[in-house]
Amino acid sequence: MKFEWDEDKNAINIGSHDIDFETVGECWEDINNFDMFDEKHSTLDEKRWLKFGRLNSGKVICVVYTDISEDTCRIISAFSDKRIERFYYEQNF
Repeated sequence: MKFEWDEDKNAINIGSHDIDFETVGECWEDINNFDMFDEKHSTLDEKRWLKFGRLNSGKVICVVYTDISEDTCRIISAFSDKRIERFYYEQNF
């Protein structure tokens, strides 16, 4: 899978959530990762998805993304908090 993003948005995300988009691809490698459709923020032109997964550091995050093509995603945001971790564990264990 290939990833792309806006560098300005990445800088904002690092400042707000302390997560660099460079690392979010690790979530796709997590064997327990899962996706949910983001109906609330999707439009007819852009379908958004939420990827829940674990980084190599062990941190559980949620990545907001959209598919650009079959093998490329555009990263919109990435964040984590206790609710994200709890939801991840509830879905997997």
